[in-house]
Amino acid sequence: MSLPSIVLIGPSKAGKTTLARALGEATGWPWLDLDKLRWDYYAEIGYDPALADAHRRHGGIVELAQYWRPFDVYGVERVLHDFPAGHVIAFGAGHSYYDAPGRRRRISWYPPRNSNVVCANPSRIWRKYQSAGSWR
Repeated sequence: MSLPSIVLIGPSKAGKTTLARALGEATGWPWLDLDKLRWDYYAEIGYDPALADAHRRHGGIVELAQYWRPFDVYGVERVLHDFPAGHVIAFGAGHSYYDAPGRRRRISWYPPRNSNVVCANPSRIWRKYQSAGSWR
């Protein structure tokens, strides 16, 4: 069995996807972006794009994000179940933080002991390189 997957968490625009791609190349592991995979996972439990759009139009991004929360938790559960080892997984910013105790409990089993969870925390230097188109 290979090592546990590397999971990248952090705020929006922290470079999680960029870092996942680089770690995937360095390790030879496939890298995944949960922001891309999530739509198939969400559909499994009844995600409704029209309802999501109605929430966005009514209450903006805040209301839309609230609609997404149960789907986000499910997406995290599914990706960690589907790819527990040998992958680099970039979570979306919304997949990295849970304020509701019930949702937090649903994913409390992760990270397992000896796991590889990395919090991407952008700095001014990171932003400078990111805006220049290179992080090296």
